[in-house]
Amino acid sequence: MTKFIYSDSDLPASLNTGAKQIAKAKELIRSHLNIRATKARGVDIQGFFSRTLIVTLESGEKVIVQLRVEPLDIDIFQRARQALGDVVPDIAKIRDEALEREEIWPYYMSFIPGRTWRRSAAFCNRALNVTCAKSVGRILSRGFVAYDSTAVVEGTIVPRLRMLQSAMIDEENRPRANQIKPFREDIQRLLDNSDQLKILPLFISHADLNHVNILVQEDGEVSGIVDWELSSDLPFGMGCSRIHDLVGRFTDGEFHMPEGFEEGERGFWEAILDGIPTDVRQVLDANLHAVQTSVHIGTLLETLDIQCDSFNPAGLKALPKFLTYRIPALRGQEPPYIG
Repeated sequence: MTKFIYSDSDLPASLNTGAKQIAKAKELIRSHLNIRATKARGVDIQGFFSRTLIVTLESGEKVIVQLRVEPLDIDIFQRARQALGDVVPDIAKIRDEALEREEIWPYYMSFIPGRTWRRSAAFCNRALNVTCAKSVGRILSRGFVAYDSTAVVEGTIVPRLRMLQSAMIDEENRPRANQIKPFREDIQRLLDNSDQLKILPLFISHADLNHVNILVQEDGEVSGIVDWELSSDLPFGMGCSRIHDLVGRFTDGEFHMPEGFEEGERGFWEAILDGIPTDVRQVLDANLHAVQTSVHIGTLLETLDIQCDSFNPAGLKALPKFLTYRIPALRGQEPPYIG
């Protein structure tokens, strides 16, 4: 069963205050790097599965220590870094038997400067927001993995769509079933069209590409993308489904398109497609409807993630709109959403 950290009190006694976490982080750096740490502090926004600390070494260099309540598969981090470069932090496991007995797993990561997109000037600035969207597109364009998606479509995507169909008639979880039922026709449509995705190339895809996991410099360029632990290789387009709320905004449970939304959204697609290798781009240009289907499937499976205890109400409300989305290469000068 997944454990969550709602407050420091959810951690073992050895780590249940900020001061204890700072002391432990400095100790771990000394044991892992054999370098003295002069200070440490927690990050502004902590996750539900970890406590993350920025540690300053005696040289002035900064590194990250993360204390997690469940172990990481660091292979996906290393693969993402190999594909996308140093915008993905380097990572290594720190051996600490005492912490592991308390079911805490410590990790070392390289420090990436910048503020989260959510807390940067770009979040509320039209021009910088567009710059961020284009920068993300250029970074993701480097994520090519393989030319064929057949195994992933048959082994992962189709089974997940069928699980949604089964969940619609699950009497043991009727509230969730009732939330899924309005999308019955969409699920069937996407299942019927899922074979289209087999022709698409595989790209390494972030599982939660949001404003907190993207680090931004003052000029709006992206300096880093973090939290790759649940990511995977998916048909091109599925990993782009968060473009809605990267350039759009949810306010009081409602989705809004701020000024400059379409400029940022079109800029994202232009940047990602322009950065893809020529032979891969030719496949995408010949299969644009498959790319759009892939975006829709990514949006649906992210919103209706039956591995979660509940669905995000704002996401559910916006899903009908998002499932009418048309990528720029297909819609021309028309609006991104129908209706």
